[in-house]
Amino acid sequence: MIHKDYTINELVNNPSFRSTVNGTASAEQIQQWDNWIEQSNQNRKKAKQAISEIVGFEFKDPALPDINAEWKSLKRRTVGKPYNLPNKSKRKGSKLKRIYLSAAVVLLAAMGSVWIYNFSNSISSNKLEQVTEARTISTVDGEQKTLRFTNNSKIIMNSNSTLTYSIGLNEDRTIYVTLDGE
Repeated sequence: MIHKDYTINELVNNPSFRSTVNGTASAEQIQQWDNWIEQSNQNRKKAKQAISEIVGFEFKDPALPDINAEWKSLKRRTVGKPYNLPNKSKRKGSKLKRIYLSAAVVLLAAMGSVWIYNFSNSISSNKLEQVTEARTISTVDGEQKTLRFTNNSKIIMNSNSTLTYSIGLNEDRTIYVTLDGE
């Protein structure tokens, strides 16, 4: 175990201490230098200075913040700021602006209601009428035709026949058929 009182220069030049700082020392050497450093505050300070010379930079202990100064700074940035109230002349103008804005909103709402009422009445009066077109198919002497619809129904027409059909649109997809012949 190491019990000697080293100077900073002796620590910097000590091969065992240098290998401990560089991370190449054995576990036993590391334990010996850790014990020496923990023996006193003076040893700790000397070791820090020697390590900083060996490694090339200095280790600094982080300083604790001043709590009172931090609270004062926070208070100054938040509740300590003076609150500027607007001038009364500005407040009078803003009150007038609010009145005009409210009137404009009410007027727009009324105009929109009238427009919607008129528009809904015009839609109900203009009902759409579905136009269905009737189609006619006929056969001549000795001819036979087969007609197949979209609902998979099928009609076979014999000679000298006439078939007229129409299909309902949209909701009503019924097929209306009139047959004259076979």
